[in-house]
Amino acid sequence: MAVLLCKTEIYEIYQSGAEELVFFAPRQKPPRAIFIDQNFSQGKVVGEFSNLKDTPFYPIQHTDIVFFSNWLANWGDLILHASGIAFDDRGYCFAGSSGVGKSTLADHLIAHENVTLLGEDQVILRNMDGRFWIYGTPWHEAPERCSPMGVPLERIFFLQQQEENTVKRITPFEGFKRLMQTAFIPYYRPQAVQDIMKTLSRLSETIPFSQMSFKLGTDPLNLILGD
Repeated sequence: MAVLLCKTEIYEIYQSGAEELVFFAPRQKPPRAIFIDQNFSQGKVVGEFSNLKDTPFYPIQHTDIVFFSNWLANWGDLILHASGIAFDDRGYCFAGSSGVGKSTLADHLIAHENVTLLGEDQVILRNMDGRFWIYGTPWHEAPERCSPMGVPLERIFFLQQQEENTVKRITPFEGFKRLMQTAFIPYYRPQAVQDIMKTLSRLSETIPFSQMSFKLGTDPLNLILGD
C-alpha cells in the first residue's frame, strides 16, 4: 500500500499512509528497510539479520545519508556536497563540482595546526537560534578526514580551477543558485523543499559568498582569511 517517492540504484523511498516514510535498500545483503514516522521521532530497522549475528555490520549502510538528509529537511537544514573547515571557532565552506579541488584544498589547510577538517566531500548546514552552523559528516573513506564538531558558519566559497590566487565576492542571488546545484534536497517532499528554500534564502542574506581559486604551493588559509 506504500507509494513510491524516489528510486535509485542504491535505495528506494516510499510513503506508507500519511504518517510513515520507508527507506529501502534492496541490493544490500540482506535487504533492509527503515520505517520512520514523518516527525523522525521513532521508527525501526527491518531485515533478516540472523545470519550476521556474529559479524559486525551497520544496519542502515547505504541508506544513512539519504535518511539523514530527510531528517534535516524537517527543519529546513541540509547536506552540501562541499568541504569545510573550522578555524578559530569559525566555519568555512568550500563548494564545487567533483574534481574542482575540494580535497586538494583540504590537504593544504590541514597542514595548519589550528585547522580542523570537518569533511572533504560533505558538510551539514543548520540554522539554529537565528545563526547558521556548519558540521562535519561521517560519509568519508578516511575517518581521520572528518570531524563531528560544529562551528558558526563564517563564509561560503565556490571553488574554480585556475592557477592563480583570487577571491571575488559574488551576489547573494548567484550564491543561492550555486548552492542549489550542490545541495542534497529531497525534491519528492514538497514541504521539505519549501523549508530548505527558505533556509537558503536566509543564508544568502546573512552569509557572504565568494568565488575562489588558489595556486598550488601557496597558502590558501591566508587567502581565505585575508579578503
